[in-house]
Amino acid sequence: MSARQLIVNADDAGRSPGISRGIVAAHRRGIVTSTTLMVNLPWSTAAVALLADAPSLAVGLHLNLCYGTPVADDVHSLLAPGTVSFQRDEPVLQATMRAKDVERELLAQLDRFEELTGRAPDHIDSHRHLHLWPVVLEPLAQIARERGLPVRGYDDEHAARLRSAGVACSDRCIVDFFGSDHVSVPALAAILRGLPPGISELMCHPGFDDDALTDSSYRIEREEEMRTLCHPTIRELLDTERIELVTFAATEV
Repeated sequence: MSARQLIVNADDAGRSPGISRGIVAAHRRGIVTSTTLMVNLPWSTAAVALLADAPSLAVGLHLNLCYGTPVADDVHSLLAPGTVSFQRDEPVLQATMRAKDVERELLAQLDRFEELTGRAPDHIDSHRHLHLWPVVLEPLAQIARERGLPVRGYDDEHAARLRSAGVACSDRCIVDFFGSDHVSVPALAAILRGLPPGISELMCHPGFDDDALTDSSYRIEREEEMRTLCHPTIRELLDTERIELVTFAATEV
């Protein structure tokens, strides 16, 4: 086994048609090994059809509690007042959400994932990293432990809390590959050269820009990420540095 292993996880499958197509392209032509699927959006079903044509791409659940509409009924503490949509104001959401509603929505999204894909997710992470919040982390850790599902550990403290709850995660998560100033080939090459021993997760957001992203502030950057993740220099560097590409199946508690 390589002393350095790398999960390259593309967040946001199902967020838009262009993102889903871009993730599959970044797997086939680049170094992406894993993705996480949003199951509560209009483009989720189409994303699953695309992902089915890439069977070597691991697919997890991108738990979404702050964009679109819930899968579960009766999760009022997660909703914007007077609507049937998630509260997008995160400070307000954090102050009002209740763990019982988080648990109900997580279970509903897990069920929806299995309905769409025919299998359990490879692992779980969350949109906007909301599972850093204790009100989300507690029910998520319990359900993940019961089902044997790894979860993204955002930093050392977060990963330690997951492991103490009996949940597997990578040794570290690299979140620096984000934004126009940080997604160039030299920037990713520097990350790879500095990769320590163990299992690391590189979080990324490749995709093609499209009309479904008009409410997003991260659009052109997704295409920049795609170009970098698919650049021949990066694949060559993985070989030179003896970095093995893996999925969350390699993780342990």
